[in-house]
Amino acid sequence: MCRGLRRSFVVLSILVLPLSASGESVGWLADATTAQFPNRAASGTVHGSRFEMQRAEITGGETKGADGKPYDHGTYFIHLRSGKEFFADKEFTIFVATKLGEKLDGKAYTLKIGGNFAQTVKVKVGNVTYPAIQGVHMSYTVPGKSLPETEMFMDKATLRLEFGRSSGGKLPGRIYLCVQDKAKSFVAGTFTLVPPKS
Repeated sequence: MCRGLRRSFVVLSILVLPLSASGESVGWLADATTAQFPNRAASGTVHGSRFEMQRAEITGGETKGADGKPYDHGTYFIHLRSGKEFFADKEFTIFVATKLGEKLDGKAYTLKIGGNFAQTVKVKVGNVTYPAIQGVHMSYTVPGKSLPETEMFMDKATLRLEFGRSSGGKLPGRIYLCVQDKAKSFVAGTFTLVPPKS
């Protein structure tokens, strides 16, 4: 036995990421545009707290405003929600522009950090061109406050988003979204969009 032997222990900090059904790790990425979609219901984190999607809703798509005047393009709002109250506990919202009356069926979109006006998919109306992904919001409830906090990531989000074909009023899709908040929030996986509850 050696006297004076000192044993040193190294403590490693390990970030454990959730696994998809196929076993690959899923987490925040600097560029999600080529990410593989995990084969599981969309989930991730919001400010370091686990996000489990409980409902996916689609709103928008109107061709006329409340005053009856026609819009020049359509806008859909994709809501990935956690929580059962009117205001979601946590929510990601993606704003998608389309041609007037156009559906999201079969569409695919990507967005790079700072690339809001350099998207490959654009909506051209006359002399005006709109980027397809108009913005990304992340909302979350705060104890003691009646309204949720909302952070907007106009040019600080990276996204891969694809839609399948609608059937029976439901539209399936897949998403990999990473935003540039300090906690590196993200959501990735599959969803099925339905109209909001009446």
